Amino acid sequence: MTIQDLSATRPHIDSGRVIALAVTGPRRWPALPELQTFAEQGYPLDIAGWNGIHAPAGTPRPIIDRMNVEINKVIQTPEGREQMLKFGLLATGTTPDELADIIRRDTPKWGEVIRKGNIKAQ
Repeated sequence: MTIQDLSATRPHIDSGRVIALAVTGPRRWPALPELQTFAEQGYPLDIAGWNGIHAPAGTPRPIIDRMNVEINKVIQTPEGREQMLKFGLLATGTTPDELADIIRRDTPKWGEVIRKGNIKAQ
């Protein structure tokens, strides 16, 4: 058993070598609409993943803002959304400040999981 992102497991699910049990996030994936969430199956699990595009520290804010605008334009197009879904991603787009808030919110949560699980880098 493993928890993996859809982009890594979809070929194995499609081939029948892997059986998908549930979605860890709060809603079903459009690519596998028949696959229930853990919550729908009675398990209070909500582990929604996220991806972000980062730049080196010190990158001027106007460059960050321009990149954000252009990336959000692409992922809001039908073609962009379709391409992201192929990789198992639901691209929503955020601002740099919203992404920073997500990172600030999730860091303590996952830090606690690491501490409680005594997880060590290998």
